[in-house]
Amino acid sequence: MKNVSRFLPQSLSVQLLSRALVLFAALLLLTGAIQYTVMRQFMYHYTASTLSRQIRAIPQQTWAGLVQSPSSKDSAQSLSQILQPDTSLILISSAGQVIWRYTGPGPKGANRIPELSSLTYENMLMSGPRPDEFFVTTVASGQSDLVVLHRLGPPGGSIGLVQMDTSLRPIRDMLRRTLWTYLLGASVTLVIGVATYLPLLRKTLSPLSKMIVLLEQTDVDNLSERLSDTSGPSEVRRLARSYNEMLVRIRTSFVAEQTLREKMRQFLADASHELRTPLTSIHGFIEVLRRGAASHPGQLDMALSSMQSESERLARLVNDLLTLTKLDQSAAVALKRVDVSDLILRMEPQLRILAGARSVDIEARSGLTTMVDPDKLQQVILNLFQNAVQFTNPEHGRIRLLLTAESDSLRLSVEDNGPGIPADQLARVFERFYRVEGSRNRQHGGSGLGLSIVKAIVDMHHGTVTVFSQAGGGTTFQIELPASYAPSRL
Repeated sequence: MKNVSRFLPQSLSVQLLSRALVLFAALLLLTGAIQYTVMRQFMYHYTASTLSRQIRAIPQQTWAGLVQSPSSKDSAQSLSQILQPDTSLILISSAGQVIWRYTGPGPKGANRIPELSSLTYENMLMSGPRPDEFFVTTVASGQSDLVVLHRLGPPGGSIGLVQMDTSLRPIRDMLRRTLWTYLLGASVTLVIGVATYLPLLRKTLSPLSKMIVLLEQTDVDNLSERLSDTSGPSEVRRLARSYNEMLVRIRTSFVAEQTLREKMRQFLADASHELRTPLTSIHGFIEVLRRGAASHPGQLDMALSSMQSESERLARLVNDLLTLTKLDQSAAVALKRVDVSDLILRMEPQLRILAGARSVDIEARSGLTTMVDPDKLQQVILNLFQNAVQFTNPEHGRIRLLLTAESDSLRLSVEDNGPGIPADQLARVFERFYRVEGSRNRQHGGSGLGLSIVKAIVDMHHGTVTVFSQAGGGTTFQIELPASYAPSRL
């Protein structure tokens, strides 16, 4: 069936073959038409030149005597010796009147001697015919003749015209035979060309046929296979390279989709777990209250406080999830030039309240501006600062916020003297719902989404966020924004 499909009307082989046949036939017909036209004109001019030479070969005295005495038998006898078969002569006087006719040997009769219009004769008597000028006319019998004219007399005057004509039948018969011979040869050439072109076409399309077979076998299990792009015509090689690149993109997209699906599954599992914990706690306290704890002020106060704490934690978790959802759905940010040092100084009172008794050191050189979304940058600073607050000692903790300008970036660092992060867990701190084992766990109130929000916002600004830490040695989060800043001139 595959071999049969090559010769279906819609197949590339049939289309190429049919179009090539049409093109070859058109070229052969055009060549034949040009050859026929050129050959016909050549034969006409050659015949007209031959007739003109015959007229000029006769002395002027002979023509002058024939004009003076058209009935002279001697002149007619001398002229009959130069006439070819199926040829005739006409002598026209200086007044434009036909005064003598003569038909050479052959089937040409007197009724087949062509005569041109009197106006043509008058013009030729005045100016004479141009070199190699001839006329094609139709006689009474329907046959065509070729006619040439020659003016008689000295250069300053004219005593008459000589008209010689001959039948075009031999020339047209020869042209017709030549045309049929050419058509036969062109048909044979076309057949030979088709017989030669078919194997060449099959060989040329062979790489494409192999490619089709490989494409039909391609599925999700063999996306790593590649087509050879080193053989065949350049178009086939380009197609193979394009297909290989498409396979790479499909495989990349497929792997990315699988990864995203796995992350989504993990995200849903983690989100369900995180939401279930406070809901379970609230449900448990409600059960305690229903069993009689509501009548004991101490137990009631403890249950309500715990429920309030869990509900607040649940609200923070939902808000963080909504924030991540918005960041995932839209990568657009409202950029404007912001003095980052001024933004940090305006946040300083809020940061010191969050820090409590912890030591806070803020170093931000004034005049550093860049293109950012101020609201989102403020959220990044708050998330990093709250993260440092959660994992430092309430009394002996130290937090340092540093803003500097590098050669090609603006760098913002948040350092703390907390317990640090083990080296094997640094790469996962920006994953959603991920918590570092040990000291950084749920007891500090974190949901595991704050650093994910930080990374998402920084990525939207085409920046980078990096963490440096070691167990027991504190942690530093460092953000670098593109160098679109300029020191303010104060």
